[in-house]
Order: sequence, then C-alpha cells, then structure tokens
Amino acid sequence: RISAYAEFKGSFYCCIAGRIVYKMTWAVGTAYFTAVFTHSNVNAVLRDLRVYDGVLYAAAGETAPYAYSSDGAACTESTRGNPDDKAEQFAVVNGTLHKILVPNLHSQTTDGQNGATAWSTQDEIGEADVAASVQAFEMKGLMNSVIFGKEEGIFSLDAYGNPADFFPELYVLRDRGNGFHAFV
Repeated sequence: RISAYAEFKGSFYCCIAGRIVYKMTWAVGTAYFTAVFTHSNVNAVLRDLRVYDGVLYAAAGETAPYAYSSDGAACTESTRGNPDDKAEQFAVVNGTLHKILVPNLHSQTTDGQNGATAWSTQDEIGEADVAASVQAFEMKGLMNSVIFGKEEGIFSLDAYGNPADFFPELYVLRDRGNGFHAFV
C-alpha cells in the first residue's frame, strides 16, 4: 500500500507503508521500484512526501526524524533535535514549508535542511485540553492559506500566522473521524 508519493526531478517517488522511499522507473510496459532511502530507525513509518524548493522531504511522524534529499539518490535525516526534527505531514503554502505533529502542533520554515533556517515556535491548533487524545489531524494548502482538519473542527492561520477557528459552527459536529484524509 502506497502511503505517500511525490513527483521529484522528473521521477515518481513513494513510500510503501514502511521506512523505505522508492523511486519508480519504467522499462517496456513494466514499472520497477528501486529503494533509494531506508530510514535508520527501524520503527520509523514514513507518512508523507513533499517537494519544497528543490528538496524532497519525507515525514516519519513522532517515531523518528524526517529526512530530505536534494538529488533523489542520497537522503539525510534531520539532526535539528526534538521536536524540530519530527514531522507527521508537510505542506507548502506561500513559499513556506509547514509541518504538523500529532496531536496539535504546527510550525514553519523557509528551509528544513540541517543548519538552515530554524522552524518557527510551535502553534497549538485546536483545543489543547482534548488534543492529547485526538489523533485526527490533517493539513492542506488552500490557495494562500493553510487549513487544518481536526476532530473538533476546521482551523486556519490568520493573516498574522496565528491559529484561528475557520468554521466555529462545526464544533457541534465534532467526530472522531473528522480530519482523517481531509481534502478541500
């Protein structure tokens, strides 16, 4: 099962439910998958692939540091230290790389590589008192906004980068499944 995919430098890359990033190549009528990166943490589960500013990023959740590659052949694991080296999911909006961590943390940077621009201070998205038990958390880019889907509603960042409740009236429709596989 493919858990994440991205087109990078003219090739298709994917994670197949585990800790390996594969590059797909074609031969007459047949697709081949070649492993290009295996995460050093045996418990890592790569969850998302995102291309930002000529770099492919692979999110590994809270179990292991995210990894990145500028050429699609060699990957580097983040050494920024917890929690800056962790990512559940990435998004690219307005020339900025965003990441989330379950249960409710968001931060952003202009360069996620080691030794580059620091990640911003983490924002809490949604309710802090229920966040520890909530695992549904999705992030999407919509035009010039970052949208977050969670159990307790839909949130965004305001013009100043602060979290805001996008549809407060949805609070009465809270559901454990909200936020999973959200799309806009």
